[in-house]
Amino acid sequence: MDEAYNFISNMKIKPTASVRSTLLRACRIHKNTILAEEGVKKIFELEPRSMGSHVILSNIYSASGRWNEVGHLWKLMRNKGMKKEPAYSWIEVKNKLHIFVANDKSHPSYDRIIDALNVYSEQMRHQRYVSNMEDAFQDIQEEQKRDVTWNNNTCYEEPTNVLTAIQQKKLFQR
Repeated sequence: MDEAYNFISNMKIKPTASVRSTLLRACRIHKNTILAEEGVKKIFELEPRSMGSHVILSNIYSASGRWNEVGHLWKLMRNKGMKKEPAYSWIEVKNKLHIFVANDKSHPSYDRIIDALNVYSEQMRHQRYVSNMEDAFQDIQEEQKRDVTWNNNTCYEEPTNVLTAIQQKKLFQR
């Protein structure tokens, strides 16, 4: 990590926020909070309202249990007028675009999709699938983290597959 930081810092051209953000993401993966804090300062100089960098830093703090810093960072974001957009995924099926937004239940096939996800969930649990708990950047109990990571890992990725299967009448034929 230090070698990458030094390489970026000593580039002959001025590194962009994108280059520095790549290092920030690597700091998250390698759990290097100190280097992340140093690197994010440069990103904020270039792009002070970079939502992605703020969220990644918040996730780094969360993963290391630094909840006071998480709260301070989100308060700073609110004071800057920044707001995180909800997560979403989309798929085009038969020339129709379907968008799935976090916590949105308005899709016409929502109930069928959730039923299918519950079936998948049960099958995965029987096969001893274990969610990556590091994705649960919240100060909650382990059992709740399983639900959060299940929702994060599937509800924004799987609806596309489920919707396709439903429309091809492979699931829930009635």
